[in-house]
Amino acid sequence: MTNLPATSAPECRLSHRWQLLLLLPAMVHLLAVFSEPFHFFTRSDVQTAPDATLLRSWLHPYSQWMYLDHGYFFFAPNPGPGHLLRISASDDPLAPSAERRFQDSDANSDAIVRVLPDRKSQFPRLLYHRYFMLSEFYYNRYAPYELTPELSRDPALLQNWKLDRSLYTSIQQSIISHTKNKTGKTFVRLDRLERTLPDRASILKKGIRLTDPQWISVLPETMSESPSAPSQTSTSNVRNGEEEQHPGVENTETVPAQVLPEKDKGC
Repeated sequence: MTNLPATSAPECRLSHRWQLLLLLPAMVHLLAVFSEPFHFFTRSDVQTAPDATLLRSWLHPYSQWMYLDHGYFFFAPNPGPGHLLRISASDDPLAPSAERRFQDSDANSDAIVRVLPDRKSQFPRLLYHRYFMLSEFYYNRYAPYELTPELSRDPALLQNWKLDRSLYTSIQQSIISHTKNKTGKTFVRLDRLERTLPDRASILKKGIRLTDPQWISVLPETMSESPSAPSQTSTSNVRNGEEEQHPGVENTETVPAQVLPEKDKGC
């Protein structure tokens, strides 16, 4: 019996026209992925590289639609300070924390203190990232509860401040209500924290860890105050050995929007 050679199946190949039609969207997508970091890393305080600007202008609508322009300033080339949210809940009134150094625990013995994000308690990593984005979102929506007389003279700025303050207060109320429902506590205080980046000498020569609390400072809620320096108590509002507590800071829920009088105007 003669063995007949097996006939090979005909190859199924796309025509060059279809190959080009399928390759073109892939090339556009890769260029869009490349254009955003290319534009970011070629910019300076004066200008941005013209070719990077031109490429981004062509592809930016697509980058926005695909959410490829989500920013690279969080991580590189020079990441800025991180921002945290400290939530304190207690059955007793909570003292204001502005102009005070960061402390891991509250003065109230029964206070429940939680700092967001917290990599030790929030697992998996995606959950930690959610809280990280929440704390940054809260920080970016900050609007002081007072406005200096100089700034209030600008009608457009005054209107924008009122809108920003209303949104910021709504976010505060949402977090406070959720915390009260979860903990059953009566009083809730929110503190915006900032973790600065240490210098190389502190890490390599002094051996100070990145998790050291001295890198964390409490941010004020007013325009007339300055952030408390890490591991130091600011003396700008200290008189006769006691810190001067700013009115309205104790109860976040009742802080009104107001314009500072001339004597209290800040920078």
